[in-house]
Amino acid sequence: RRRTPQLHAATPVELVDLQQPQLFTFMRRHPLGVLAAVHNLTEQPQRVSPMATYLVGHDRPVDRITGRPALVDQGGVVLDPYQAVWLTAPDGG
Repeated sequence: RRRTPQLHAATPVELVDLQQPQLFTFMRRHPLGVLAAVHNLTEQPQRVSPMATYLVGHDRPVDRITGRPALVDQGGVVLDPYQAVWLTAPDGG
């Protein structure tokens, strides 16, 4: 978390409506780039709208929770049941 400047308390939180009620999504815009946090609130896997990758400005975002590239299929990030991801561009910005 400390290595993710988008999570600094001074960075405002904006709720995002991806038109997927099974997901809770917010973003934080920072001078170094956008972070989109997406939470699967169901016991079923979910494919996140490609809008989430658009928000972070990269079609292969990194999950800052794991430090690894997010699983992307057909343009959307795939989440396991109850999984959360903090998506940013690979360079952190």
